[in-house]
Amino acid sequence: MATDRMKSVSNLMKRVISEIIRELKDPRVDSFVSVTAVEVTRDLRSARVFISYIGEDEKSEAAAEGLNNAKGYVRKRLMEEITIKRIPDLSFRPDGSIAKGVRVCRLIDELREQDKDKAGEDA
Repeated sequence: MATDRMKSVSNLMKRVISEIIRELKDPRVDSFVSVTAVEVTRDLRSARVFISYIGEDEKSEAAAEGLNNAKGYVRKRLMEEITIKRIPDLSFRPDGSIAKGVRVCRLIDELREQDKDKAGEDA
């Protein structure tokens, strides 16, 4: 269960990391990358940063790799922007929840179309 402190640090880190990402020059990390969530451990020693690349899962993997390569820089910038005792170690991971949601919506749309077609045939 997340404490209020964990939640506030997560929200702050999500906002600041989103801004820092815009500064990066890595071509794998561009304007279509967004931070979807940050989960910090209870002791605030580590944080998992979930990212999504709008539209393509493969690019989310590449963006996560690019961000993991730049995590030292991101952590350094966090130290400059956030005033907390300890900046957590970062781990960037792709978040597939948006892509899964899009797939579910497409399936629902396909089923609706099938139902319409079937209702038209039965009439």
